[in-house]
Amino acid sequence: MINTNHVWGLKSLFLVAATLSLWSCSGSVPSRTAITLEAHKLIEQLETQGGVRQYLLPEAYALQSLPQDPHNPLTADKVKLGEWLFHETALSFVSHNENSGTWSCASCHFASAGFQDQRMQSLADGGVGNGRERHILNPEIPHARLDSPNLRSPSILNLGYQHNILWNGMAGGVGDNLNYQAQWTKSKPHGFNFLNLEGVETQAIIALGVHRQTHDVMTYESAHEPLSYLDQYPEYQRLFEQEFPGQPISRKTIGLAIAAYERTVLSNEAPFQAFLKGNHQALYAEELRGAQLFFGKAQCATCHTGPALNQENYYALGLKDMNVEFGPSPDEATRKGRGGFTQNPEDDYKFKVPQLYNLKSVGSLGHGGSFQSDTDQSALEKIIRYKLKGVPENPEVPSQQLAPAFTAMAQKQFSEDEIRALVRFVQDGLYDAQLRRYEPRSLPSRQHIINHDH
Repeated sequence: MINTNHVWGLKSLFLVAATLSLWSCSGSVPSRTAITLEAHKLIEQLETQGGVRQYLLPEAYALQSLPQDPHNPLTADKVKLGEWLFHETALSFVSHNENSGTWSCASCHFASAGFQDQRMQSLADGGVGNGRERHILNPEIPHARLDSPNLRSPSILNLGYQHNILWNGMAGGVGDNLNYQAQWTKSKPHGFNFLNLEGVETQAIIALGVHRQTHDVMTYESAHEPLSYLDQYPEYQRLFEQEFPGQPISRKTIGLAIAAYERTVLSNEAPFQAFLKGNHQALYAEELRGAQLFFGKAQCATCHTGPALNQENYYALGLKDMNVEFGPSPDEATRKGRGGFTQNPEDDYKFKVPQLYNLKSVGSLGHGGSFQSDTDQSALEKIIRYKLKGVPENPEVPSQQLAPAFTAMAQKQFSEDEIRALVRFVQDGLYDAQLRRYEPRSLPSRQHIINHDH
């Protein structure tokens, strides 16, 4: 609730009203008084909708406050092990000799891009060079040998607030989650759901095979096979023996450690988080107005809610599939999203509701990367305008599949000032500028850390 120390008297309210009136007429910079009033309006709005606490992210070091898989309890040393492995290029030597040791999880999920990728189509095995645009195709490697997915790399930021992972949600096989065991086939990636782990853990294990960091055998049983890749590094040996006693170093134990790290990668230093914790000057006036629109007129919080501003659900918004640069185009299952996994026609063309933090530094958005930054508009502004317009861009998506909340936006009108404010809130209010705190200083292998900025 609002602290009574901040309750305004009638005289103060009159002064604020006058300040706001002058600001709106003159276009001058709003005063601290005006910003404070807008902050109080937003707090009241959030309290009416269930309170500010539902949007708070915990501290990364407060491990017991983080969502976690009971089969993979978090410890500080396991998180450190996972941090190393997430950035470890020594895992990527089992594919093609000429490209060994040149990629890691961080090749496509790196801090400066909000732990996703700047590229529309990510490139791990088969790329050369580091950097957002400098990680390019190795011309000596045939396209058939590239690791280049035909869906945009999702962010691992705030990943612990999802039970089912990936755009179609196929990873995750415990409890009362949304997956269907009837669709799990042991010979396919989603067969790893038979490990009975949460989605964060399951996707980490799947990814090690899909992205050729261990071996290409994609069966449920292969997760338990001992691996010798890290035997030569005493620091890895010690932590694996400590955190997974009696178990070999395998795709499963490597994946569990990476998942433990991923659960601690939180955007808890974004201005909106500081605002929720009581610093009502953390958001600028335009960001505050954008937040009011986000939680009000624009109804963004209908789908983007909770600490990560995401949702454990899937919707069809009529987005285009990826126009691939290299590799195979999306097949029918990929194009149908959730329906391609569940085989339920009602799920066709539906994709996961993603988290919204740190989109400012991402050059492509949408599951197919169809919204791309250019000299006129950022990818973020383009996709916000798209959602506010409520008109699908992909003619292949049947109208009856489109989310009602999306199509209803076509009946609303938003001024340019409102759109700019909404963009400003998502762009800057939800931007944690210090994500490189989650990068290790060095690796036990002493190999180069791909940080995409040097």
